[in-house]
Amino acid sequence: MNKSQLKRLRSARSGFSLFEILLSLALLAAAMAAVSQLMEIGLQAGLRNQLRTEGQFLCERKLAELLVDPSAQESTGETAFPDDEGWKWSVATSEGPRTDLLRMEITVTHYTDEQSPREDMRVTLIRLVRIPTDPPEETTTLRYISKRGGTA
Repeated sequence: MNKSQLKRLRSARSGFSLFEILLSLALLAAAMAAVSQLMEIGLQAGLRNQLRTEGQFLCERKLAELLVDPSAQESTGETAFPDDEGWKWSVATSEGPRTDLLRMEITVTHYTDEQSPREDMRVTLIRLVRIPTDPPEETTTLRYISKRGGTA
């Protein structure tokens, strides 16, 4: 084989074959499909975490409202939040581990579609609340202690 024949042989094999190009395109397509699936999973996880965080805030807000108004601490069915679409809350009360404690279970549920019974997120917060046994006194007696240790 002389130099001219080697040069012609090299020039004929200098590019990629059709098979190599198709194989690389197939690998690229498979990699892009895998990456798009990972992006979709990440997006769904982010949305779930966003719903969970919003549900926790709503649950804590409803608990604070119920602690301010003791008459509203009775068990209720699902009630919609007036300012948060898709979210509903319910309260279940029961006896606590001691006689002076009430167990409150606040559940906040998110529904994407109001007609569909399928829920997207459910957050439950359980709190033990002290039941006042004695009514508060109307008058309060203050005692002042002087610097010398006596009371007035």
